[in-house]
Amino acid sequence: MTYRLGPHATSDDPRRYRSAEEEERWSQRDPITRTRLKLIEASLTTEALLADLERELEAETTQMRSDLLNLTKPSFADHLGRIYRDTPPQVREEDRQWLEVEANV
Repeated sequence: MTYRLGPHATSDDPRRYRSAEEEERWSQRDPITRTRLKLIEASLTTEALLADLERELEAETTQMRSDLLNLTKPSFADHLGRIYRDTPPQVREEDRQWLEVEANV
């Protein structure tokens, strides 16, 4: 069993329905923190190795976010072309009609 330490959403304020003591009590039981400590205690990793890993992952996710934000928006025609592997003739005709409508909008 685990506990959501953060708010439900950016507009949520968990202090309205739980105390700081409750949050602190549950933060002590956080499975990620506990696993991290157990791995270090068992000499299966070190703080330095975990810190390096966190920096590497942060750099990778920062790059991913940047790449995603720089993607170009696919055209309507691109979307239509991805629906079927082998587009049936009737659907191809309907797609052509949709594209004509889109071109005139």
